[in-house]
Amino acid sequence: MVDSTGRLVGMLGKELRDTETGVWLNYAIPAKATKTVIGDIIAGRLTTKVDTEQALLPREQSHRAGTLGLTLVPDVLEATPVYIDTLSPQGPGWRAGLRPDDLILLVNGQRVESQRMLRQVLRTIDRRDDVELTVQRDSQILPFKVRP
Repeated sequence: MVDSTGRLVGMLGKELRDTETGVWLNYAIPAKATKTVIGDIIAGRLTTKVDTEQALLPREQSHRAGTLGLTLVPDVLEATPVYIDTLSPQGPGWRAGLRPDDLILLVNGQRVESQRMLRQVLRTIDRRDDVELTVQRDSQILPFKVRP
């Protein structure tokens, strides 16, 4: 997004559409908030910190969005919402009934406010274990059990 003088003022986020009501929803990320993060991404620097107080499993033993068959919207903010962008065909998330544009609210009963929090919680769950997700789909709150 640019202002009337052509100066960058923000970047559009994920666009959501309610097919039943025809309502469109979008959010914008202020340019000031994205400048450092985009620079870090281009430079290949890590942009998030992991809470070392949690008992994290080694990556090869823990879940990730990918092990659940999920691709999330790009994580470019300090607290990017946990929206599902796409699902692997026939993957665990797809088999559980998840859909693109679902917003993940809880993982195994623990609230996840950002993609960073989701990664941290998933790192505490063994890859062989089921994952219970609570998502918001349109105006509904729905529970799902994702089996690896």
